[in-house]
Amino acid sequence: MPARNVQIRGLRRDIVVIGASAGGIEALMSIIARLPHDLPAALFVVVHLSSEASSSLAQILDRVGTLPVRTAQDKTPIEHGHIYVAPPDRYLLLTPDEMRVTPGPRENRHRPAIDPLVRSAALSFERRVVGIVLSGALNDGTAGLLAIKRAGGIAMVQDPATAAFPGMPISAVGYVSVDWNLPLPALAGKVVELATGSGQEREGSVTMEEIDDEQKSEMRVETEIAGLNPDTITHHPQYGNVSSYTCPDCHGLMWEIQDGPLLRFGAASAMLSRRNRCLKGRPIMSRRRSGWL
Repeated sequence: MPARNVQIRGLRRDIVVIGASAGGIEALMSIIARLPHDLPAALFVVVHLSSEASSSLAQILDRVGTLPVRTAQDKTPIEHGHIYVAPPDRYLLLTPDEMRVTPGPRENRHRPAIDPLVRSAALSFERRVVGIVLSGALNDGTAGLLAIKRAGGIAMVQDPATAAFPGMPISAVGYVSVDWNLPLPALAGKVVELATGSGQEREGSVTMEEIDDEQKSEMRVETEIAGLNPDTITHHPQYGNVSSYTCPDCHGLMWEIQDGPLLRFGAASAMLSRRNRCLKGRPIMSRRRSGWL
């Protein structure tokens, strides 16, 4: 039986996290150009960027809409009506009080990566969060949207048929009970509706799913490993079961992490990079059981 749309009174989704990769900058520009200047929400953006170069992404996005776009700074308060972009080679994470910009271990072979931002938002803001996955290859963002749904938030993706690289939206749809799968103009309109509480939501999307203590603990540990408390890795050296794979970055043993329907992998070891003085190991990757995404 298809889900019904229901009117939700008084619930505003004011924390919007967006992830994109290949083909995603154009998609972001399309969405941002359609957002009003007085949007009662804060937006946080991760795009897979080269760690070797500076980025003009914030300046590019700032020119297309009426909301100010800034590169995120560590320990900065969150303000409605602003868009914050993760800088190169750093994670953008959210706490209940502020943004954190941190040098954590690579996840999905990227830093910044989408999953750490989205996971931290779900942990800190629960039902207030809207997560959006746009154009990109492979599957970064899927695990983050799973975390959002567990916390009672909203998960949306760009219609894969409209994405230059549909891999990330397709992965999310395959593993997550996505609330909306929409072309870019409709995604922008839905963000406004959810932020203002003026629209309708899928029946059941506001019901907080039961999260057991183990799931909460794992979400918290992974967020801390991403940079809030890197020493956490010494107290939680493994998840799941030993696999036959080794980490492509640190060459350490990898563990299988069963994240609901999604099978992910984490390296059991980590090492300190002399170049950027951040944890380089423990990349987290995902695969379909039939092969790598």
